[in-house]
Amino acid sequence: MTLGTAPVRYQPNADNTVLRDVLHRLWDYRCYACGTPKDFTDVQIDHLIARNLTPANRATVLHRYGLPPRFDLDRPANLAPICGDCNRKKSNHHAPTITLILGMHLDKARKLEPRVDAAVRGFAAGNRIGSYLRRVNADSLHDSSARTAFLRHAPAIVQKLALTDPAGVDFFTADHLHVELESFAVPVALTLNQRGRSAMTVLAEIIGCPLADALRSGVHTLVGAVAEQARGSIESVNLPNGPVNAEEPQCDDLDLTIDEVDFRRANDDLTITFDGAFSGHFSGSVVFDAPGGDGLMVSSADSEVAGRFALWASWQLGAAGGPPAESSAEVTHWARSSVLI
Repeated sequence: MTLGTAPVRYQPNADNTVLRDVLHRLWDYRCYACGTPKDFTDVQIDHLIARNLTPANRATVLHRYGLPPRFDLDRPANLAPICGDCNRKKSNHHAPTITLILGMHLDKARKLEPRVDAAVRGFAAGNRIGSYLRRVNADSLHDSSARTAFLRHAPAIVQKLALTDPAGVDFFTADHLHVELESFAVPVALTLNQRGRSAMTVLAEIIGCPLADALRSGVHTLVGAVAEQARGSIESVNLPNGPVNAEEPQCDDLDLTIDEVDFRRANDDLTITFDGAFSGHFSGSVVFDAPGGDGLMVSSADSEVAGRFALWASWQLGAAGGPPAESSAEVTHWARSSVLI
């Protein structure tokens, strides 16, 4: 594989295995769309902004995300790994819905691009062992004989890795649950590495608290914080006839993806932390001056919300198992937009 000075790009109708492998690894072995860990054989390269948009649609999308008109859609800044199920749900025959979540994915792809470039070029100068390991990773385990051979020989590779770099022996597992609040349930997708799985063991075996109970109070706090910010977003809409006053919006839907879990102990206090991303929609009534100042008008508004959050829950060791003694949550990154209906 020889790149020379040419930029790393997706090549239509060509072998993009190395690029796909690098994207899979740098996106933490997950499908970017559903956040679920996936085997290499089940991921494809997705163009975040579709390649075959009409020129007018492409210009609109690039402008919306602050990208230059000549933005290269085949460069890693527009590429991410996607699983087969999510790819089948996504059509690239029409202009994509302009969403805050897509903007966050584009930001991540842009930040990863230098590392993708370096990793792909590093493979071009790689050695024999690297080539063999990539071939093994690319093989499907649906064939029973291949699966048997893999299960027989893989433990020796894992042990060799552990002896070479103990910190490098890690993998991701996934789980899903719903956190029941008073009026609705919040779906939560959970991705765990070794440290996260240890935290879940502590939660179950030492604290004795179900995960949903551990999250409930913090999720309730998070919903309130997101609602307040959605209200501010709605009231920031500029109308020619004056400001907008909004009631507290209601949560129409909110999805949480927890991608990092950790725990710490301070004396008799044990705290588990959860970091992740959220996305959803809030809606409510708004009041604003009618055109010409002739009374007031009442309408409804919708606010799309997305960002990242941090949630923590704390227990006292020795106390009876159950919900946390203290918990809270905060938004650590905001990306939002509102549209009057």
